[in-house]
Amino acid sequence: MAKRESTGDSLNTTDLIPKADVEQHLQDTNGRQFIESVAPAMRLSNSRRSPIQHNNKHIVLISSNHNHNATRSHPRKRQSLLLFKAAILLFCLHSVSSNFDSVWSPLITGMMKRKLSLQAATKAATKTKLESISFIKPRVIKLDASIENVQSLVDDDDEEHNDKESSSEHERRAIKVSERARIAKKSLENSYQYKKWQRDPNDEGCEPLREWQETSYLSCNKIHEVDFVTQASYLARGGLNAVLKMTDIDGSTHIVKILRYKRDYTDRNFDRVRRDSLVMERATSSKYVIDMYSFCGFSQIIEFGKDGGLDYWMEDGYDDLSQIEKLQIATQISQSLTDVHNLDGDGISSMTHGDIAAKQYILIDGIFKLNDFNRGRLIHWNSKLQEPCPYTIRNNDGKFRSPEEYKYLPQTAAIDVYTLGSIFVEMITGKEAWYGYEIEVAQQAISDGMLPPLEGKINNPSDPITQVLMKAIEMCYVYEPTDRPQASNVTDFLKGEATRLGVQWDKLFEGVRRNALTTAE
Repeated sequence: MAKRESTGDSLNTTDLIPKADVEQHLQDTNGRQFIESVAPAMRLSNSRRSPIQHNNKHIVLISSNHNHNATRSHPRKRQSLLLFKAAILLFCLHSVSSNFDSVWSPLITGMMKRKLSLQAATKAATKTKLESISFIKPRVIKLDASIENVQSLVDDDDEEHNDKESSSEHERRAIKVSERARIAKKSLENSYQYKKWQRDPNDEGCEPLREWQETSYLSCNKIHEVDFVTQASYLARGGLNAVLKMTDIDGSTHIVKILRYKRDYTDRNFDRVRRDSLVMERATSSKYVIDMYSFCGFSQIIEFGKDGGLDYWMEDGYDDLSQIEKLQIATQISQSLTDVHNLDGDGISSMTHGDIAAKQYILIDGIFKLNDFNRGRLIHWNSKLQEPCPYTIRNNDGKFRSPEEYKYLPQTAAIDVYTLGSIFVEMITGKEAWYGYEIEVAQQAISDGMLPPLEGKINNPSDPITQVLMKAIEMCYVYEPTDRPQASNVTDFLKGEATRLGVQWDKLFEGVRRNALTTAE
């Protein structure tokens, strides 16, 4: 039995006691001698390979299935101990012998050298024994049944030794996943619940049309400065966001849009907010798109419109609108869509809004500004076909959308032009398109190519401006998306007709809302 005191916290090679030696020694001595010689300096553990420290003494229990031929006796150490005792005895004789230096000193020196050489030999033998031990390799879990071979993850120094160890107990074990488990995993990946948490993937062969489509520009400091207890109050909510009214330190008023509590903080929702912020950033030069002051994760700070949205003027405030104001509003909202569809100035749409409606236009400083782009999609490009890649949205509500949306066919930026026509219908009738019809009936009629019945519903049908708006509706309500004109074509038509009729289309709107927007609607 080997026992050696350690002077530090580190484990030395001479501190290693093979488990086989411990067990055998216990059997030979019934535990008595082991307890007397070793137990006071250490404590045992269930660990098979971990060093245990107790009173600066160490023991390493090597697993019993390791192959090493350890001896149970240590004659060299016992001999060294006898030499050490003899040296002490001779030292005592030094006090009574006058000839000690001449007679005993060489003998003691030789004995000490012998002891040091024995210790060195013991260390070398222990090191050689450790190098011959084959430790069990860790397991590797193999999830893919198609993988036949599991590569070893051992150090280069052990490769030669591992080649020699070919027995099955040293092979790494592989755990295969059952066919049932693989089917369940595939089913989860194809499930609606799994997919609705992910951002829309790129279709095969489709790549981002612009480099900026893959970016985002965070500005979190402004969000972090907001004291939501004293500076913000609840105003309204949308499908995705809660809308708060915020008063800044300089007295100015802004809107804070933040993800609603019931909405999940998923990658899909994060990408929706990112797209919304990205389009507002790219459209900064357009005065017909709402301005953004801060974007951070799921939160935004944007402009506040105290007079609300265009939906108010299409309903409660409709009777207060003049014909000229209707044409001005129609031209301005068409211009805002043109600006969004032409962010890069080359006439190729990089973005679709996906939810063009009167409620998306906010009146700010006399201008109806387009906002809320989180339902839209960034258009990708098929370099092989040299055309934009279409997309689909799986849930299209209301009764103002395009036929391809309700038929769930591939969609492009042309859907925004069709829904723009639905706003023009409200301008000449004072009611939403397909007013009085059930949603299911209206959606089926739109899918079949039918137009909303307008006979008897048009206000001032003979008025020149009403005639212009009816022509604009005819341009937008084209069944085939490939035959539908671009937003810029509709805008150019309205601008030309406004000039012909002597109407300043870009004049600031001077209408005043009857009730200021101060509380939630």
